[in-house]
Amino acid sequence: MGGAPLPLVLAVAVPTGKCVPWPAREDVAIPAGFRHVRQYPNTSPAGFREFMCDRARAERLKGIFENYIGPVLGENPNTLDM
Repeated sequence: MGGAPLPLVLAVAVPTGKCVPWPAREDVAIPAGFRHVRQYPNTSPAGFREFMCDRARAERLKGIFENYIGPVLGENPNTLDM
């Protein structure tokens, strides 16, 4: 999807199944035609940490997503009540 506008990604790619989920596990094959997620130059664990530490920026992005898909609903998945 490389840089597709968010509305296009939400309107076209997701409903038509064109989103490619990368496996979280190292022993699961990566979809054909793709590299490991860490091999893309715009993937950086350090950069993600920096982004998340900038709460104002993260909240702005959250607001953009909420404008397109609505607020998060349901129970908080970060609780330990299992």
